[in-house]
Amino acid sequence: MKPTIFFSILLILLGPMLAQAEGRSWSAWFQQDVVQRYLGGLPQSQSKIELPNWLKPAPQIEISESELINETFQLINSNRQLNMIKSVAEKYGLELDLVGEAAAQIVHYAHRNLRLKKGDSRYMKSKLDGHFSNIFPWQENLTFTVQLNGKEESKAQFLTEIQSRLPFVKFENRENIQGNDNHSLAKINFQNAQIDRNQFLQDVIHQQLHLYNPRFSNVKDLIDTLANVSRHELILSYETESLLRRAISELPLDGIGKTLAARIYWHAANLEYTHGLLKNLDPSRRLATNDSGLAEFYNREVLSSKPLGRGLGARAQDIGIDYLTHQTENRQTYNAITYSPLGRPNVFISRQHNRNKAGDISGELARRGNGYYTIRGKDSEWHPDYGDYKVIQKLNPNAKVGADFFLYNYEVVLLNNSAIETADLNENLRPVEYFEFLADKKRYNMGDLFRQSWRMQVEIQSNPEQKQLVDEFVFRILSDAKEIYDIRPLFLRKYLELSVTNATGQKCIERLTHLYEKAFQKPDGRFNTFLFLWTQTQHAKNSKDIIIKRLRNPKLNHGTFVSDNVFAFRGSPLLGETWFAQEVNNSPYREKILEIFGQFIPRSALPLYTLQNKSCGGVFTSQK
Repeated sequence: MKPTIFFSILLILLGPMLAQAEGRSWSAWFQQDVVQRYLGGLPQSQSKIELPNWLKPAPQIEISESELINETFQLINSNRQLNMIKSVAEKYGLELDLVGEAAAQIVHYAHRNLRLKKGDSRYMKSKLDGHFSNIFPWQENLTFTVQLNGKEESKAQFLTEIQSRLPFVKFENRENIQGNDNHSLAKINFQNAQIDRNQFLQDVIHQQLHLYNPRFSNVKDLIDTLANVSRHELILSYETESLLRRAISELPLDGIGKTLAARIYWHAANLEYTHGLLKNLDPSRRLATNDSGLAEFYNREVLSSKPLGRGLGARAQDIGIDYLTHQTENRQTYNAITYSPLGRPNVFISRQHNRNKAGDISGELARRGNGYYTIRGKDSEWHPDYGDYKVIQKLNPNAKVGADFFLYNYEVVLLNNSAIETADLNENLRPVEYFEFLADKKRYNMGDLFRQSWRMQVEIQSNPEQKQLVDEFVFRILSDAKEIYDIRPLFLRKYLELSVTNATGQKCIERLTHLYEKAFQKPDGRFNTFLFLWTQTQHAKNSKDIIIKRLRNPKLNHGTFVSDNVFAFRGSPLLGETWFAQEVNNSPYREKILEIFGQFIPRSALPLYTLQNKSCGGVFTSQK
């Protein structure tokens, strides 16, 4: 083994201990020493290998607090959705403060804009266009916490109107804001163009975080702090790391639900950093236990970054591989992989228990060996069942077979995160063009279209004119369809994510209900895909009579049909409906249905949860 390689490995293994011994934080050591020196190799001017943007050293740029404040309010005033919030508040004579997570996200986004303007070319330009979907790149549970100063009647009117105009955001008006760090308590006053400083602006500029109290009073505040560190890749002081380590060792972890814990990973700017930091803060591995809700993520393995282009294998450019595609069926996974504004891929690898026996670890499909699985090209796919969300990534031309990736026919299995970066394709479409593309069954080359999904949802639902155009187009498609199978499932899924806001939209749902009712009447294996799409939406509750007919139909509840029908209700709002639980209880296939449901019923679905525990105790696995 070469001395430089041995020394690098030794530093990675001993780094945390050396940092603590010197009174330095692990996070600062990781970022400065490992990323810039050992993963980046020689300085860029001397290196023969072009590094991905996310691995290049950050240029030294001076930014003042006043510059950051001005940039923040230029962003608010120029963004249609944020300016709408400001205008509606002024309409009702209210003074509005945006507080916490959303406020911090806006200021950090403004800071990246400033850095780009001052010469930091590392950022993906498509992510810094000021669009709402790029300022808030997550769409799961997007909540704006606001404090309103004015009459109570005006506050209620504001919340009603703004929720109808921005239905993809949940607004909460709170007087008392909880939190233990200055990102959780960040505050922007929309009317007076003020930002509550409290060291916050300096922390954004220098990518740091400060705590208000040495001890965390509850586990939610701890998770909020860890999520802020992860989302903005903040550097922690040695003292802050010590306080977080103590909180993880002392607080009861059964209060960390899976959804709460997932925010740390789904919104990570640098998954490798987040994963390593958590393990450094948790030497006793308490977070690996099922009580914490973090175990599913914590016990996985991140695709790590290593020196690029080592070894004797052929280079990617020599064998003609430039772009790679990774498929996933999960929108949250897609957003997590592509979250980084620098284009850093945030990916876990798939692993095997035993490569000789090809025994995959549960939930990780690794037929060819350990690694991150992709396929060649921009528009390739393994199979539609692997998921409609496609991540397009660039393979470094100097990446080498054997050291950075290996090949198996059309599959490319990555071994080194330094070899890839998220492709900056910037394919912006108009909303109707987007649905035209989704509706065309002949067009399979979807490229990175799904980067548009969240953007289109924002554009359509915050713009009544665009929503009307989309509804009219969708109604034409539904009117021409003779049965539900004439419609592309992906097209249907994306339309059902939108709210009904006009008469044409209501006609679309009525027509769709008619097509579903026809399909419910006869068994067809294809229908389970469409049943699953329907039951995940707000429209499922309007289909009570149709669903009862299906559950009672003996032709649809024998053999494998029971399993197919039950799994179609995963994640459905129907699981929380009393009438649905009663229908299951009265079914002649009750025990079989409950046995299958027991694999995924959330505790929040109280009627079915209670029924399940009474019937099949021990089968049910809770998900908080």
